[in-house]
Amino acid sequence: MEIVYMDIEEDLQEEKEVTDAIINRLPVSLLSLIISRLPIEEAVRTDAVSRRWKHLWRWIMHIDFDSFTEKRYSLDQVSRIINCVFSLHCGNICSCRITHYLSHNKNGDVKGWIEHLRDRRRRIQELALTCVDDPHDLGDLLFLPVIIEQEQISNDLPPGIFGCQSLRVLELNKYFLRDASPFENCANLQTLNLQSVCLSDDTLNKIISNCVALENLILSKCCGLSKLWINCGNLKSLEISFFICKWEEIDIQAMNLASLVIDTVHCPHGFRFNTPKLTELRINHQGGQNFFPNHQWEFRMVNNQQLLRRNFMIGRGGYTKTAEILESCSGLYVKPRTSHNLHYDDEYTCSFNNLRRLFIKVNLKDVRQATIIAFFFRWCFCLQELNIEIDDGRMSESDHDCLPYPVSQFWERREYWISYSLRRVQMKGFRGHVLEIEFAKLLLTKISLLENMVIQLHDECSPKGEASTRGLLSLPMASTHVSIVIKSARNRLKAKAVQS
Repeated sequence: MEIVYMDIEEDLQEEKEVTDAIINRLPVSLLSLIISRLPIEEAVRTDAVSRRWKHLWRWIMHIDFDSFTEKRYSLDQVSRIINCVFSLHCGNICSCRITHYLSHNKNGDVKGWIEHLRDRRRRIQELALTCVDDPHDLGDLLFLPVIIEQEQISNDLPPGIFGCQSLRVLELNKYFLRDASPFENCANLQTLNLQSVCLSDDTLNKIISNCVALENLILSKCCGLSKLWINCGNLKSLEISFFICKWEEIDIQAMNLASLVIDTVHCPHGFRFNTPKLTELRINHQGGQNFFPNHQWEFRMVNNQQLLRRNFMIGRGGYTKTAEILESCSGLYVKPRTSHNLHYDDEYTCSFNNLRRLFIKVNLKDVRQATIIAFFFRWCFCLQELNIEIDDGRMSESDHDCLPYPVSQFWERREYWISYSLRRVQMKGFRGHVLEIEFAKLLLTKISLLENMVIQLHDECSPKGEASTRGLLSLPMASTHVSIVIKSARNRLKAKAVQS
């Protein structure tokens, strides 16, 4: 037994030597690319690998300073490491990620690091900054540990600090922005990602105005906003997630917007979209009800100073459901006139005529939600891909008493509301309910361009529901080349039918 063990050790050693030889024969450009994907601590340690690797890290184009705060390095240690790396680095730095403490903003370190990266020889293109609280003083607040009630600990940045000619992508995480001055002369920025950033309505609007080339905007867990009005002609992609808009509508005016993502949003006053070039819409609720706290931060003027305070209770409403969002933005629901929306005209502008891909989470077993979805489909003339995650809401038979006809006829009577350009359909959480079956049946028997349908059964789908779902395989299909796949999580089986 001992001899076999030694043979295995020798084989492993030989394999390691062969691997090392292959790695050492790689071109320098590829080695630099590999090293650039490592945290900066690991990248610097590659100096000891071989002579060929020595000083190679000094030319990497991607630097990641994310690990120091996780390892609880002191303020001075983090500053010394970052300053040392910048002083020894010799080439361009295309992208850089820095996680720092709040005090690095107070003492000017962050300002110095950004100015170093703005230098012409660095040509920084992508910059990500994450601010965490000081060591041994971590708070337990909603979004930003840098905010405390009735007092501000500011991580203000100097005016025009992001006005760099080469900068294209910027991410700020856990920042408090008093105003939009850091974004002055920010004419070339194309992608802005604000994560857990606290800012006012006016600040956000001015940031968007300053970034005249902005094409991609991400707002996640941002607080301090009382409304969300986005007016940006160049914007092509917008993502809004984990967001609370208590007092006003969410109003998006973006004539060139192609992709819109809404994830776990609370907005009881509705949505208004003017996005005629929209081709992809995703509405999710990944955060669920547990995301929403019982309070929200908003700006208040106290003694001529702008402060954040907890102000109102969210209540039990939780996130706004997908059907409610579609009802609001499709013109099905007309909002009563109030002092908040007098500036809107009554004419509805359809934003979904060019929609190609739709990802939604709805309860197809709910007649009301199914009605909203059917009405929404009327506007989707060009829809090609439909992905539905079915809400796990259980409905009783009494929920369908409002219909003047059998529930099995619901989708049959809305045959002409469905887009006949559909090619791919995927449904998750399928239970084989009559409304789910009839919806799938309508698509299979009426859409001649349909190429693929995937149905993922719910984990708790009953044997009766599974049998009803498998009955779809025997239907006469409208498409001559459709593929149907039914996946069952319980028995790990797949049923597949291909018609040719």
